Amino acid sequence: MRYELSRIEGRDRAVRVRADVSAPSSVTRLTLTLPQGTQGVEATEGFERVGDGTYRSSGDSSGSVTYVVDLEAVDAGIRQSGGGDGWLFVDQYEVDAGFRWRYRGSPPAFEERPAVAGREPGYAGSSMALLGEQSETTDGGTFSVYTADATEMRRAPADHLRVLRAVDRRFDVGARDDRVNVFGVPRLETYAGFASGTDPGGEHDVVIQGGAGLTTTVHEYVHTRQDYRTDQSMSWIDEGSADYYESLLALHAGERSYERFRRGVTDDRYADERLTAPDDWTSMRVEYVKGRRVVAALDAEIRRATDGERSFQDVLYRMNAHDGTVTREAFTRILADVAGRSFEGWFDRYVAGSEAPPVPEDRSLFTSSVAVDSDGDGLSDRAEREQGTDPLDADSDGDGLSDGTEVTEHGSDPLAPDTDGDGLADGTEHDLGTDPTTADSDGDGIDDGTERDRGTDPLAPDTDGDGIDDGTEVTEHGSDPTAVDTDGDSLADGREVDLGTDPTAVDTDGDGLADARETSGSADPLDPDTDGDGLADGTEHDLGTDPTTADSDGDGIDDGTETGGDTDPLSPDTDGDGLEDRAERDLGTDPTTADSDGDGLGDGTERDRGTDLLEADSDGDGLGDRAERERGTDPLDPDTDRDGYDDGREVDLGTDPTTETGTVDHAVARAGAALAGLLG
Repeated sequence: MRYELSRIEGRDRAVRVRADVSAPSSVTRLTLTLPQGTQGVEATEGFERVGDGTYRSSGDSSGSVTYVVDLEAVDAGIRQSGGGDGWLFVDQYEVDAGFRWRYRGSPPAFEERPAVAGREPGYAGSSMALLGEQSETTDGGTFSVYTADATEMRRAPADHLRVLRAVDRRFDVGARDDRVNVFGVPRLETYAGFASGTDPGGEHDVVIQGGAGLTTTVHEYVHTRQDYRTDQSMSWIDEGSADYYESLLALHAGERSYERFRRGVTDDRYADERLTAPDDWTSMRVEYVKGRRVVAALDAEIRRATDGERSFQDVLYRMNAHDGTVTREAFTRILADVAGRSFEGWFDRYVAGSEAPPVPEDRSLFTSSVAVDSDGDGLSDRAEREQGTDPLDADSDGDGLSDGTEVTEHGSDPLAPDTDGDGLADGTEHDLGTDPTTADSDGDGIDDGTERDRGTDPLAPDTDGDGIDDGTEVTEHGSDPTAVDTDGDSLADGREVDLGTDPTAVDTDGDGLADARETSGSADPLDPDTDGDGLADGTEHDLGTDPTTADSDGDGIDDGTETGGDTDPLSPDTDGDGLEDRAERDLGTDPTTADSDGDGLGDGTERDRGTDLLEADSDGDGLGDRAERERGTDPLDPDTDRDGYDDGREVDLGTDPTTETGTVDHAVARAGAALAGLLG
């Protein structure tokens, strides 16, 4: 029987079902009874209506009936099928048809499964189908997760695959499926998840709602491995064992803490309920809560009795292989075979009775009896007990490295998150490539944790490649180990250390000139006044003088003295009078004035002619040196013409100071001058 499923436009809570029957010739009659919630029949082929919701094959026993099921009309107590915008989840058992048949000879084999109709997007497993746009995540082997596009998964599909693979390795109870499909849907009507009721050994379906955690997937996966039948007194074992292994396998897979695991298996709720009397239970949670505690206690009892060689998994293995119904008697017999002792009294007291069994506190009892390494960390449980690590926690100290990796690869302490005390967890060091057993992996004087915080490379002693180890930069120089040139003066820190300059100061000697500028020339970056002329090198740079030469213009006066006065340190003859500043200084003339005595002749000219540079009238004849030069008289002889009259007097009288003049002439000149004075 094949149920082809398709969505109905505008109705997200209804499904169209085409029940397609292909029966062998030995079947002489086949009658179909349509399911609860059927709203109408759209088509038939090879079947005719014989009653309300009943159809019978009209010729051979092959054909089809197409009908519509309103999922809202399915019994709410069992309903899981449902849908929403863009998706529809269908559990075959809620929409399939009942049937009766007649046949000749041996009973024919019979199989039912859903299918996705036509071009409808979706996927159908062995008994469940998800219609609508969806994505598939698969491990390429046993497990696949199909997620409706409308589903917001609490955990990514890849996480569900990971935990399923981990659980599959640790759960050895036989009855294994070749394929398990997990459907992720936005919501379910009753439970957070459930597994199909198909027999193990082929294909099994599980559905979870998007908000469910990984442990829900584990719980439903355990159900896919339960291939036994029980009577009413043992019905509790289904959910009790699934809930226990949900917790235990999640613990082994690192998805649940031991503290949370223990709280679950020691829950006292419903302690006085009798598991063998489900009709008397006060809540449907009894089989989950007390059932979980009973299985946990039995698991610990078996492990303790067999020194860890066997566990409750061996009980489930035998239950799956049991030929017939698992009754109380069969169950206690299996317990005795596995543990090597009787559990009759124990069963009467804690399962059939109204007491809760004690669950030992020894966490080592809950390591896996199947896997030598329960937590999969690379250390056997025995080795972990010897080390003092937790065999149920792959990373006992929570440092990000598994216990096995710490012991076998790094030699670090699996009980200390930071073995070398450098401020970095061992796992972080593993990721960085540093040594978790050595505080300073690169030997530069700074521990790895400090380097990480500072931004330096804990694997490179000289992070910035400036020629100074990071530790030396920090502790001795105060420079930045991540910057080649800490002070930005264009000199690498290592070069500054070689020169003796300060790598944290642009201008080590404070002379106003950057260290790099000084070293590019011949100035001393450690001496503010390289040439000792009284001017800082920076000042000289601003003035244009040479900071390496005390007397830049070579005039005999150092630059500092010149700038302290009024002379130009860049010009040997400040006033341009032909005398260098030092010569003027020695002569007593003014180096900033070309004509010191104001006689109209430059100091250099006077020096060359022999006149007095500091006296405007060198010969004291009443005629200035410049006037004498213009008249042609001798500025060094008061009476150039030797006529008894000084040159200045002659000029006053109007006679020629360069030509000897008689007495009469002088007398006339004097009289004229006197008369001019009286008249004037």
